[in-house]
Amino acid sequence: MLSIIPLLFVYAAVRRELTPLALLPFTLPLSSFASHIVWHVSATGSPPRLSYGVGEPMTWHWIVQKGSSVLVTLAEATVFFGVLYRVMIVKARDYAVYLVLMLFLAASIFTQYLAGSYSAPAAMLAILLMPLGLLLLCQIYARGWGWLRRERDRPETMAKTLLLLLWLTGVLFYVTVMMPYTSFRYLLPAFPPLILLFVRLAEVSPAVG
Repeated sequence: MLSIIPLLFVYAAVRRELTPLALLPFTLPLSSFASHIVWHVSATGSPPRLSYGVGEPMTWHWIVQKGSSVLVTLAEATVFFGVLYRVMIVKARDYAVYLVLMLFLAASIFTQYLAGSYSAPAAMLAILLMPLGLLLLCQIYARGWGWLRRERDRPETMAKTLLLLLWLTGVLFYVTVMMPYTSFRYLLPAFPPLILLFVRLAEVSPAVG
């Protein structure tokens, strides 16, 4: 709930609508959040931690593991594999990138499969889907940057695009860095902006139509 407040503030700022009346809805939740921090510091002597999960969720190897799970989940849950493949794999360069990523991941995941960390179906899904998840995010952010540059003279349209990109980024950061492990339910808030951005991506893709 509180995580959407900064996004709405940015949305209003980009639309140039930061008036006292527009700022009023932010006052109560931000005051509540600030009072919680004050209470936590007074009760424990330290500010709230970013993550309370077990397994050292803030260490780099744990973040990489959670990020890999996020990529697989995004690829398998957003749309059917064939549709995602059709939209993401457009040019010969895309095929090359996909194959290189798939081969690299296959070598890495195979060793984990031999160690018992992956079952055979899970290993196959990870090898096929993780490169697509990575390509999906790369395409969204690369195209998103282009959309923002073209929309500088249209504050309302730019604000909508920026809101979706920041919304998606915030959820991915939260799940990858702050949560103790990756779970589909943690990624649910990412799907509204992801689907809207994916549809826009598909509309301009020469591979669809």
